[in-house]
Amino acid sequence: MFRRDCFLAVAVALVLAPGDAFAQFGGMVVPGAIQPPRPDAAAAANRPARIALAEPGGADMQPITRTVCVEMIDGETISGRIVFGPVSVMATSGQHQVAPALVKIIRFVESENDGDVGLAQADGPGTVILSNGQEIKGRVQRGRWTFTTDYGSFTLDPARMRSMTFVPLPEPGRAKPILNEGGATAAAPVAEPPPLNVWPVFAPEVAAVAASGPNITRLAASRPRGGEWRTVDLKEPFSGDLAPAIAGGVAAYQVGDHLFAYSAAFDRWEVATLPNRDNVTLEVRSGIVIALAGDHVLSFDPGAGKWRDVDLRALVTTAPKAPGPPAKKP
Repeated sequence: MFRRDCFLAVAVALVLAPGDAFAQFGGMVVPGAIQPPRPDAAAAANRPARIALAEPGGADMQPITRTVCVEMIDGETISGRIVFGPVSVMATSGQHQVAPALVKIIRFVESENDGDVGLAQADGPGTVILSNGQEIKGRVQRGRWTFTTDYGSFTLDPARMRSMTFVPLPEPGRAKPILNEGGATAAAPVAEPPPLNVWPVFAPEVAAVAASGPNITRLAASRPRGGEWRTVDLKEPFSGDLAPAIAGGVAAYQVGDHLFAYSAAFDRWEVATLPNRDNVTLEVRSGIVIALAGDHVLSFDPGAGKWRDVDLRALVTTAPKAPGPPAKKP
């Protein structure tokens, strides 16, 4: 049985508020300027404290790009990148602002309005888990993020999210300088290569592996119910973020000039070559993989286990073949 380490518990949604995070540092005082009146002591005592959670020495509160797995309330999972700012959580101890680099997992608490379009509130109950294991429970701000994948971009619906699991950020290299006999530095420190992070992505009747890092040489997918993992070699090593388009019984990737699709029904991979790799859109619709590549539409039906390439321009410009002469009777 597969562990769903990438996706945890139940859902609502949240928002990241970079502008709100800036307020924690207070306003700048300009000599000679007229300052606004300060609140009285009673009002200040009744207002919750603001707590900034950051690394020792102060973590950067500016938005950064993070690779993330998102699980929706209907079980669909999506992997890609978002521009991620500080997370604001109103807990019993006060209002927390969590640096975006320190967020590990965000779990959302399901409500009766989940999945209803337009019903997302400004905030909702949830839990933010930090990279050091600390948990912060409270009301987490909601919002929408632009989500970028290898096959396009879209905006996540915050009312339909169950959890967000972030790929750990690589630690900077800590190589020591090499010294000559006289003690002088012989060469600049060489940073260690970034680590390879991998995690499973699940959909009904299929599971696939997403990866982020250097020198990825294979893809892997499986039937979740006791099936073996099937792998396929890439045409050339790939470095970066690699996430599948996945739905019931099928998982697909675009890597360079090639499309890779796994059919759970046949328990095998099929590979297609793109006629044009520019502006390729890859998605799964009703269990069928659709890739739009210029004038071509490539489709993969997991029930047939084959790729099909249709040249749209040829459909409207190429004359049909004339019928041949009738066959002679013996």
